Parts: sequence; C-alpha cells; structure tokens
Amino acid sequence: MSLPSVMQREFGFLFWDNLDKIAPRTVHVRRTGLLGGMAMMHGRIAAMIAVAGMLGFFGTGSIHGQTPPATQVPWANKFFTAQNPPPPVVVHDFGTVPYGTMLSHRFPITNIYAVPMQITEIRKTCGCVNATATTQTLQPRETATIDVTMDARKFTGQRTVTIYVTVGPKFISTALLQVSAFSRADVMLSPGQVNFGVVPQGQAAVQSVEVQYTGQNPFQITGVSANNGPFEVVYQETMRQRGRIVYRVNVTLKADAPSGPISEQIVLQTNDSSSKQVSVQVSGLIQAPLAVSPGTVKFDSVRVGNILTQRVIVRGSGKPFRILKVEGDGDGITVELPPVAMPVQIVNIRFQPGKTGNLSRRLVFQTDLDQGAVASVMVEANGVP
Repeated sequence: MSLPSVMQREFGFLFWDNLDKIAPRTVHVRRTGLLGGMAMMHGRIAAMIAVAGMLGFFGTGSIHGQTPPATQVPWANKFFTAQNPPPPVVVHDFGTVPYGTMLSHRFPITNIYAVPMQITEIRKTCGCVNATATTQTLQPRETATIDVTMDARKFTGQRTVTIYVTVGPKFISTALLQVSAFSRADVMLSPGQVNFGVVPQGQAAVQSVEVQYTGQNPFQITGVSANNGPFEVVYQETMRQRGRIVYRVNVTLKADAPSGPISEQIVLQTNDSSSKQVSVQVSGLIQAPLAVSPGTVKFDSVRVGNILTQRVIVRGSGKPFRILKVEGDGDGITVELPPVAMPVQIVNIRFQPGKTGNLSRRLVFQTDLDQGAVASVMVEANGVP
C-alpha cells in the first residue's frame, strides 16, 4: 500500500481537516546523507507528518475498532475539552453527597472537525450511572451534551465510574469520561435532589429537601457555600434527638434566572471533622416564553444565485401567537413568516447568495405573545462560485 493511502487510512478526516491550512502548494524536501541525491515529497504528505507530530496522533486513539492502551490518550477526548493536549480522562467529581442523592452532570461535546461525526456507542462501568447523548450525529462545529445521572442510593462510600463514548463510524475513537462521588451512609437526603421541574421564565419557585443524620455525633449544618446558581438557600433544624438529627433545606429559584436547563450543586457546610461538606443536586428547566429549534441554521457551500431553504420551529407557551416581524435579514437571507396565529409556528428561511464568502446573522422574531416576547436564531451561510 502506498504511503499516502496508509496515512489517510490511519489519520482520516483529522488531518484532511487541517492540511489545506498548512500545505496550500507542493513543497520539495531535500534529503542528505550517505546515499545523497534528491528526493521529492508531495506537500500534503509532508504536512500530514507535521500535523501528526504536532497533534501527537501517531499511536493514539483506536483505529478500526482497536482498543487503545491505557497509557495513550484517545483523540476523541479532544471533543470534550479545550485543553491541548487533552487529559487522559475527562473527570467530574460530585464530592461528598448524602445517601439517596440523585446526581446529574452534562459533559459538553463539540465536533471540532469539518465533517459530520456520529456517537456510535456509550458504555459505563456501573449500573448506578446512566448516560445519554442529546443527539447522535454532530454536524461540523456543532455542540451537544452527554447527560449523566448517578444514583447514590445504589452505593455507599467512594464510587468512581468510567463512561466510554465511541465516535465514528469511519474513523473510530473512544473518549474516556469519569464521574465520582462519596455517598455517606449516615446522611440521607429526601427526596434525592432539589427538582424544580419546568418553571416559566420570570417566575420564582421554592423546593425543599430534608437532610437526616443518623449517628452519635452532634451533627450540625453550619452554613452554605457560595454557589453559581440563581438560588437562595435557607436551612433550619427541625429535629434533634438521640441518634437522629433532621434539617429542612429550602431552595428558592430567583425570578431573574436565565432560561435553560438547571444542573447545579449546593454545598452545605457541616461541623463533621471527617467530611465538612455535603453536596445537594439542583435540577430543573426554566422555560422561555418562546423557544426556537434548531438554535442555529447553516447553509453550507451554496452556489451564487442558487436558493436553499431551511425551516425552524418557534414554540410558544401553549397559546396561539403571531410573528409580527423579523430583524436581521438581508444580504441574501429572506424569511417567510406564517400569516396566522398558532401555538407553534414554522418559519422558512431562504439563502440566495449574491457573492461568494461567509455570512453570519442573528434573526430576531418579534411576536404579540406576552407583551412582545422575542426569540432569535443564528444563521451561518457560505456562498461559493
């Protein structure tokens, strides 16, 4: 097999995505030594070797389904972190949690290459963990998440679980994710997390959980560590008797919380010298009056003069609404607005490039819903000859 075919098979789209940036033309390589003479090497092959050296990809990842040795870093780990080089394992530690806690975390995954990528398999090493992908196919530069839940009712003490996320299908690598937690048998949470469910944006909400200590120590909750979530936390002791202490923890979701999913942890400080912190999971969804799907529309490589149409769905809070106008169109981007009020609106977005080049626009839909609620979608387009 020739050198180009071997190199392409082993490194695939990873290198072809970068070659045009560093090898726009043929270069010549002079070789000296005992044999002397001149050798000619095509620029793409030389660049491929250079990229392999820079990215550290000789002998990494898994090709054609082979499992990499534990000492090597899978190239798929690059999709989960901005670190360069990526760590051998992408880790999230929930810390010390009460027994019975339902934990959750989202690992963002971004397709950093110029070709679509599929998540072909997700495996984990413990039944106490579930992991799902929000989408199975990622377009170039698209971001999704691997949503992980960990059930601390199914173990006590320290538990570390590895999650294997395989991408492909043509060029295969398996990223290594890891979640860990210490489940305290003497501290129990009921219910297993603070779950706000679905809350309309602009409204405050309150949820409560009980933290129960069983043991002979004079257990106390002494404070709440600062958290990044839009919450206010108040705790109160409701029972103290021999061998059993109970606290009620009230968590208030602030009215100015931004829309989107909630996945945070509140850290309670205690007087327990063996474990001074106890984490409580907070989850939910703050629903905006309007939601647009997908959030980004891409028109890739549309020839000048041609027309391509894509659709977006604009959802309201359940009652009919009209889209009154759109801002941000132009330069070949046009929008066809539905003529009647409906709870769900389907909007056609067209792109007809008048010249070559890239275009990025944010379209803003103004509606008659809830005193003029607005929604937006990002349009990324590319006109070619």
